[in-house]
Amino acid sequence: MTDVLVLTAGLLWTALTGHSDALALKTLSDSVGVPAFVTWAVANEETRHNTNPRVRGLSGEVGRFQIKPATARALCPRDNIFVWRGNTKCFLKMARGDFEATGSWRAAIARHNGGLGGASSPAAKAYTKRVEATIGGYTLTLLPGKEVL
Repeated sequence: MTDVLVLTAGLLWTALTGHSDALALKTLSDSVGVPAFVTWAVANEETRHNTNPRVRGLSGEVGRFQIKPATARALCPRDNIFVWRGNTKCFLKMARGDFEATGSWRAAIARHNGGLGGASSPAAKAYTKRVEATIGGYTLTLLPGKEVL
């Protein structure tokens, strides 16, 4: 019965988000305790859901979650960020660690953008607001009336 509920929830999530890898993102997110809507919103902000694992940012960031190779070597040395699954797993490890360090998904999102020292920068604050706006779009549908961050 649990497997049916998980599959149903995953299919619903795919239908609500409209993207082909939504079920895989939800499954990986759930496995490490990161809310799927946080994962989805960050993926949207970083690459507009471009699933090409070799997409590059202006500062050398790589993949769907735009992770710098030096950061990955330090925090996710076993994950190959140049492939979809490795990039996603590395992001989730960092997000979970940032949440555990700060106690806040809002702060974890800011740290993803600004790093440990730049999470309070104007750019990280603006990034966080954009991610929160995306989260609001999903959570208004999924969790009406609930504070999610």
